[in-house]
Amino acid sequence: MATEPLNIHFTEASELLRCARKWYDSNYLQLEPLVKGQALLFGSAFHRLKEGYLKDETLDYVEPPYDADLVQKLFKVWRQWYEIQPYTHVQIEEPLTIPMGYGTDVVMFTVTPDGILVNGNTGELWLDETKTVGSFDEDRLSLDLQGRAQMLVAKQLGYDVAGVKYTQVRKSNPDTARVEILKEFEVRFP
Repeated sequence: MATEPLNIHFTEASELLRCARKWYDSNYLQLEPLVKGQALLFGSAFHRLKEGYLKDETLDYVEPPYDADLVQKLFKVWRQWYEIQPYTHVQIEEPLTIPMGYGTDVVMFTVTPDGILVNGNTGELWLDETKTVGSFDEDRLSLDLQGRAQMLVAKQLGYDVAGVKYTQVRKSNPDTARVEILKEFEVRFP
């Protein structure tokens, strides 16, 4: 009788390292957290709009409360910026999975980048990650475990990706902001 493989997603592994009890409650007991953080709700709503736009679908928001008006305004800024970029998505929100261990398929490790992009000018493949942030922080990106895990899995699967293209969208009203709302950073990994 074949054993169903255990599939561990990056988010779950990251949660386990931060708080074993929280991981146990949400992934083993399947309990929902009593309160979801505002940053998570805001980022999830933005990502749903982005995913729907890229897949040419209409996706519903995640549950409130979050500032829906600000999400819409920031998404509009992102969409206008995206439409003039040399990148094209070749994959959108598709899980990438590899076996963990030596020759085993009992434990699988999964990451889900926002997408895989091809740069129309250079032909390079890039992993796409968009983050809604309070302030820009380029220094953290080279140490980002999520991006590194995505690179590792993508390379193991044979994708010749150059790195991760991060787009940070600052949570500030574009109508009144005095500084830029969106910044792009490319982080190359060996």
